[in-house]
Amino acid sequence: PRWTPRVLDMLARLQVRATFFVLGSAVEAHPELIAREVAEGHEVANHTMTHSHLERIPHDGVVREITGAQSLLHAMTGSEPRYFRPPRGRTSKTVDEVLSDTGLTTVYWTFAMESKDAPTPEKMALRAMLRLRPGSILLMHDGLLDRTKSVKALKILLDHIDAANYKAISLKQASALPGAKLEEG
Repeated sequence: PRWTPRVLDMLARLQVRATFFVLGSAVEAHPELIAREVAEGHEVANHTMTHSHLERIPHDGVVREITGAQSLLHAMTGSEPRYFRPPRGRTSKTVDEVLSDTGLTTVYWTFAMESKDAPTPEKMALRAMLRLRPGSILLMHDGLLDRTKSVKALKILLDHIDAANYKAISLKQASALPGAKLEEG
C-alpha cells in the first residue's frame, strides 16, 4: 500500500495502463488496491499466492499457489487472469503442467528497473532507456523494500518513452495490436 498508490497516481496522470502481477496474499491483504487497479483500466495477472519457490515444491503445492491466486483474482476482478509470472522467473516441469491445465500464459521480462548497477533513480531510468525496444517488458516490484528510487525512476522513464514516441501499455493492450504475438519464454 505504500508504493502501488504512488505508481497508480503517476500512471493515471500520464494516462498509461500497465499489467500488475499480484500475489494472492496481497489480494487478501489489500483488496482496495486491486479494485483500484481494475477500476483505472489496468490489468491484473497471477504471481502465485505467496511467492514461493515453485521449482522446489511438490505438485499439490504448485497447484495451490497458482490456482489459489487465480481464484482470488477472478473473484476480485470478475474475469480470469490470462498471464502468469513465476517468482524469480523459475519454473519446472510440474509448474509447466499446472500452467497448461489452467491455460495461463507465462510471461517473463526484458529487464528489471532495479539493479545493483544503477543506484540512483536517474541511473535506473538511463539503464532502462538503453534497453528499451518495442515490445520490451519492464519488471518492477512494489513489496517489502523501499521503492522510492524505483518510483522516481519510473517517472523519468515514462517521460522518456513519451518523448521518444513510444507508448507504455499493458499486456492486454499489446496482445490486441495487429500482428502482435506474445512469445513465451
